Amino acid sequence: MSVRTDVFADLLLAPGPDPAFEQELALFGRLVGVWDVVGTNLAPDGTVRAQNRGEWHFAWALRGRAIIDLLISPPLAEQPDGPFFEYGPTIRVYDPGMGAWRVTFNPTGSIGTIKLVARPDGGGGILLEGRLPPEDRQQTRWSFTGITQDSFLWQERDLADDGETWVLSEEIRATRRA
Repeated sequence: MSVRTDVFADLLLAPGPDPAFEQELALFGRLVGVWDVVGTNLAPDGTVRAQNRGEWHFAWALRGRAIIDLLISPPLAEQPDGPFFEYGPTIRVYDPGMGAWRVTFNPTGSIGTIKLVARPDGGGGILLEGRLPPEDRQQTRWSFTGITQDSFLWQERDLADDGETWVLSEEIRATRRA
């Protein structure tokens, strides 16, 4: 059975935010577009484990009540027929009942599904909180900070075994392409 991708795209994608929640949707809406990224994976002691480049695409979805994004590494231009490291799709759905966003990240090449709740951080950024697989044991905090029209910084901090220390494990520096 084949799926008509044009119909699916029309049903999934939206031209902009739902006007009823335009202010709330602006939290992630300002990220809509295409970003070039440089990611750094860090060991618990802060040493660099790996660095990679990629791209991050954000689009309006679900009649303007969601943002869907795809984090790709390496960049598409470098993998026309070859293997990829990661295709990481995320769906970010605004929930007016809780006044926050429900976020689900499903990476293709790593640890499993991550569910988070996102809210403004009070300083112009975005804070996402949840737990990491397997079995949702370890608490994680993701953040978007320094958000401008042309750049942002995304970071992941995970709660250390002492239950008190948040350890930076990954960061992504993004520059807007389109």
